[in-house]
Amino acid sequence: MGRRSVLEEDKDYSGVLFLQYVRLNSGGYDKNGTYFGHGSRLYWCANETGTIDFMLRASDRADAREQLLKEFPKAKVRR
Repeated sequence: MGRRSVLEEDKDYSGVLFLQYVRLNSGGYDKNGTYFGHGSRLYWCANETGTIDFMLRASDRADAREQLLKEFPKAKVRR
């Protein structure tokens, strides 16, 4: 279920991280056909080089951003 997470950077990563809401259909699948199921909203987090790439569940964007910055407090979060 879901996709493989990539976390090859340490907590001191200070680059840009992109945070994007992922729409799921009524069956719990994203537009690529990957199954994530149902639950809290799903967000995709990644950097440009792919050394960080993972999904997280959050109640809203502010919650997702807060979770992301707990893992990478020096990062800059973008859409």
